[in-house]
Amino acid sequence: MIMFSRAEHIKTAVAETPAKQTDSLTQVERFLPVSDLVERTDGDLVAALRVSPANLSLATDEEWEAIADSFGSVLNALDFDLQIHSTARPVEPERITDGYRERLDDPDVVETPALGDIIRVYQEKFPAEFESRGTCVREYHILIPVSIREVQLADRGALAKLCDLPMMGGCIRVLGAESTQLTYEEIRERQKEELERRLRAVESGIRDLEGCDAERVSADGLSALLEEYWSGERTHYGPSAGQRNERVRSVPVVTGDDSGRY
Repeated sequence: MIMFSRAEHIKTAVAETPAKQTDSLTQVERFLPVSDLVERTDGDLVAALRVSPANLSLATDEEWEAIADSFGSVLNALDFDLQIHSTARPVEPERITDGYRERLDDPDVVETPALGDIIRVYQEKFPAEFESRGTCVREYHILIPVSIREVQLADRGALAKLCDLPMMGGCIRVLGAESTQLTYEEIRERQKEELERRLRAVESGIRDLEGCDAERVSADGLSALLEEYWSGERTHYGPSAGQRNERVRSVPVVTGDDSGRY
């Protein structure tokens, strides 16, 4: 309570001191575009999977129960923690109708006026219909972290398990259960290896569920999820100067040619 009363009550994007800045809330240190990971300020590495669920709109109660039991079995077989994140994002009619707008100039549409009329109705009616209904797109993601502590304790055997005990666990950590001779680079490499193992395990379990699939989320996609989580909306960046439409770029800002010129 004392710490809460002394904490900053207002945070902004730009402030004189780090305590008043909003970046301390997200706890994001940086994105790793090559590995498609997020590094937190506490050293944790986080990866994500996007899950495509089975279509159960016409399923019976028995089918619902069967898929729920199967999903529970997948989760119970895992030996690590994860977080299931569900979002409901409003449909953006303009992005959907853009495809119809391009179809107006197609030869088959030009030759068949009725098709053009249908496309124009879609362009005019879809946005208003989606807005009136509040239509949303439901997305499901699984977030999988690996902490530095987990890597340090990986080869400690039974002693590592005791670190989670109340009171006693703190004493064991102080006595050196978390001590390691690993360098920073070695810890990072082992974190990435462990993340790959966990990702494969979850991917395999999800794909074993009938009608379900999973794919890895890029660092660019992770940044979009974080923005949407904290701000409630997602910004779309248009391509410019030959660049792709992305937030997290792996291409250097300054590049050189074979002659060494920049």
